[in-house]
Amino acid sequence: MNVKMLRSTDAISVTPQQSAHTMRNRDLMVRTRSSLREPRLWLGIFFLVASVGITHILLNRSAAQVSAVVVTHDLAPGSIVNAQDVVLDAVSEANSGHYVSSLDQVIGHVVSQELYAGDVLRQQDVAVSGADSVRNVAVLIRAGHLPQLTHGSLVDVWVTPSLEGMSAPGPATLALEKVVVDSAPEVVDATADSAVTLSVNRQQVQQLVQAMRDGLIDLVVVPGGVQ
Repeated sequence: MNVKMLRSTDAISVTPQQSAHTMRNRDLMVRTRSSLREPRLWLGIFFLVASVGITHILLNRSAAQVSAVVVTHDLAPGSIVNAQDVVLDAVSEANSGHYVSSLDQVIGHVVSQELYAGDVLRQQDVAVSGADSVRNVAVLIRAGHLPQLTHGSLVDVWVTPSLEGMSAPGPATLALEKVVVDSAPEVVDATADSAVTLSVNRQQVQQLVQAMRDGLIDLVVVPGGVQ
């Protein structure tokens, strides 16, 4: 009976050791699995943070732009804006309160100051109403001095002083730049004077009329300039 009791006691004393050994093995396996999962966990966190950051940047960039009217090529004061002169584009929202945001606000209106390709149109760059600002003035051109013109052509107006308009003649001077031709003779007679109608803003009327009184007018076509 003593032998049996000893064996029973031995069995009881071994059980805690086996249990401790089993627990250590289990802990080791858990730590091993955790170490394997950690790189994937951090990689997932990285991609999540990166996607949130990129989305935030794109949203801010989109919110920082507005639609505005941009000039496609150089425009001189007095030019009448048409559909080929401007486009609607996305620009920075800085000073956007002064930008023109609709093509209808400028097409057919008159440019009030020098503009260059790529300029963003501001409200003060064009006259409030093209119809109220534009004036058509007939200009007499000497025989043999009229180039081939059509409606919408752009011309520079030069004046050569004469004894009739001034006390002494002088060299030709530029009176107006890039003026729009409203109408011109379809057939040019090189032996007769011809009349050409120019569209100018109200501020340019005096300059043009004075130029006609001061001397002889010549129109020089601006290459590629068609309104």
